[in-house]
Amino acid sequence: MDQEETWIQLRMEPLPDNEETTAIGTIRDVTQKVKERHRQEEASKLLTRMMDSTMAGLEIALEEDTWRLLWGTQTYQDLLQRAGAHAPYSVFIRDYIGPTIHPRDREQYCQSMERSALLSTFLAGVPRPFRSTG
Repeated sequence: MDQEETWIQLRMEPLPDNEETTAIGTIRDVTQKVKERHRQEEASKLLTRMMDSTMAGLEIALEEDTWRLLWGTQTYQDLLQRAGAHAPYSVFIRDYIGPTIHPRDREQYCQSMERSALLSTFLAGVPRPFRSTG
């Protein structure tokens, strides 16, 4: 038997009896439920840390060239309004985000954020963050 921790839920109900104290009970294995709750809590903590330290969060469907803003500063919300909710991701990066990047870093940023670059990085499983030169 493995050494994995098992979580149980115990429920007891007394049975009325004038002569002795008795009860009936059930024991349920709730290990998977507890693990799932812990995974959700960790994901929530990660999302909170991400939101606290970033200007925006985007969900990007690279193959379809679509995106949506999950959270963002007022600047990003304004950019979304200007671009329109249905602007393709590639257009949003090139025409709306690119111009906000310092001219010295703009080309490198736009190349690193192109759909093909992000998709190949994703498929390779290698994180490739953008690094400013200044």
